[in-house]
Amino acid sequence: MTSNIVKQVIDIVKDLERVGEVVTGTSEDREISEKITSYFEELGLECRKYEIEVLSWREKHLDIEFKPDIKVNDGITLLPYSLTSTFKLKLEYDARKDLVGRAIIVEASRREVDDVKDQYLDLAEKGAELIVFYDPYPGHKIRRIVLTGVRDYRFTAASPPTSPAIWLSREDGLKILEKAKKDRVEIIGDIEVEVKHSAVGVIVETEVEGKYDDEVIIGVHHDHWFKGVGDNLASIALIISLVKQLVNPKYTVKIVSFTAEESGAPGFSPWYWAYGSRKYLEILGENKLDKIKLAIILDTITKTPLTISSIDLEVEELCEEIVRQHREHTIIDYLTPDTDAVSFALKGIPTICIHAIPQFLPIYHTQQDDIEGIEPEALKTTAKILKTIIREIDRYLDKPEKYLKKLCERLKIKVKAHRRAYEDKKNFRRRKREINKITYILYTEQYIKGVEKDERFHFTRGIEGRITQRLNEIEEIISLVEKGKINIAREKLEEIPVEIKIPGYETPIFTLNINQILELLCKNRKKTCISILSETLNIYKTLAERISQKTKRNIERIISSEEPPKTSYMDILY
Repeated sequence: MTSNIVKQVIDIVKDLERVGEVVTGTSEDREISEKITSYFEELGLECRKYEIEVLSWREKHLDIEFKPDIKVNDGITLLPYSLTSTFKLKLEYDARKDLVGRAIIVEASRREVDDVKDQYLDLAEKGAELIVFYDPYPGHKIRRIVLTGVRDYRFTAASPPTSPAIWLSREDGLKILEKAKKDRVEIIGDIEVEVKHSAVGVIVETEVEGKYDDEVIIGVHHDHWFKGVGDNLASIALIISLVKQLVNPKYTVKIVSFTAEESGAPGFSPWYWAYGSRKYLEILGENKLDKIKLAIILDTITKTPLTISSIDLEVEELCEEIVRQHREHTIIDYLTPDTDAVSFALKGIPTICIHAIPQFLPIYHTQQDDIEGIEPEALKTTAKILKTIIREIDRYLDKPEKYLKKLCERLKIKVKAHRRAYEDKKNFRRRKREINKITYILYTEQYIKGVEKDERFHFTRGIEGRITQRLNEIEEIISLVEKGKINIAREKLEEIPVEIKIPGYETPIFTLNINQILELLCKNRKKTCISILSETLNIYKTLAERISQKTKRNIERIISSEEPPKTSYMDILY
């Protein structure tokens, strides 16, 4: 059966990829949504479509020449959200030089490909009028990575990028770099893009009705860069192939194909991704969210090992069972913010994400994300995992007594749950969602912003853990200053982030004026420096204690109240 599934998936993918690159809000978005609808209707399922307003960006014309004539063998791609531009610029290769009115060629970050946004902003702020990235991986790859005009990741509108950026393969990039080191190289370009601020993206939803009205949502996305086979046509094809096996399920299974996962949040929002799923949950409304027993998000499922990640204590145990049953091809991790799973997590909905992002990076958003990149074992394993989840779901989910006991043990609290938490399933889920919203943001979903020489975006695994790390670092720096090891103290201090923020909401949890302390160290004002660091240490200790206590108090209220109060991270941090 699993071998047949692989063949079916590949056949469907071949059909879907004929649409070409699918940017949200375009005719291709509508075409692929019609194809997906047709597949489900042929299986006897009715479909609903939700139209949402999105920002649609697409490359219309790209003409780039390097002078003296340098042949580009692997093609050139324009990075979203670059705007229309014409230019004739000298190409620099050293970012330390004056870049005003120049183009600059640089290697894109290998550590995290999406870090190119920060590389881009560093260079644009130095005056570069064009940034030329070349791929960190060999193999003739070109990519699309979305750029925005600001460093943060707010949900709301922001400035677009000020300078265009293009992408070359590593092979072409190194060739041009070597030429630029020896001779003057000019780059001449004509770029035209189309930006629609009120374009319409399409979400497709169908369902297999169950015996009970509780819902399991399986989510995929259909917008994609280049061919997008692994990201994410294969996930769509797998679900279409498996639908026939969902005969008389216990719970209603909703299958949703989202638009605007890769880009599309209005107003050049820096949180440009996973917008379609965010809008879908908004359309459903808060009252319907308590019907959702579990959300399963599939993304980049064409490589092994597959990562099984989750939010929710009950789902955590289910994920451990999945990995136990499929340990040869799976690993477990915390929920990634890089997929549509983040939209469900921010609503506190119990969520599992099945993906292979770490293994997928070499071909992520490249023209090589094609059928040849599919590992049949990854598809077979994903199909088996979905069956495991459907089979085991009742064993792990909606067990109030077990859940509340585990929660209290983990948080070291003692509180009596209100009887409605045990008697009313939807009431229990509502309580759990409020708890999940707090714990996902406070214990998983923050990012840190480094000092000027290393402005990078990193998701971390908890405010308390991050604060503990800061405490240890500051104590070490104080000790180094006291011992007169100023240079080492400065190096350590430069590694400390200036801010810890809640992404999307962009609320600083704490800001440290590192430059001021570095200046004091340069002047050898050790006593003043130690005083500032000691007070900073006290602030961190107070903050850690306050977060811990307020988190526990809010969760105690959610557990014990007749109706669970709505709360947020703001109630805890401020």
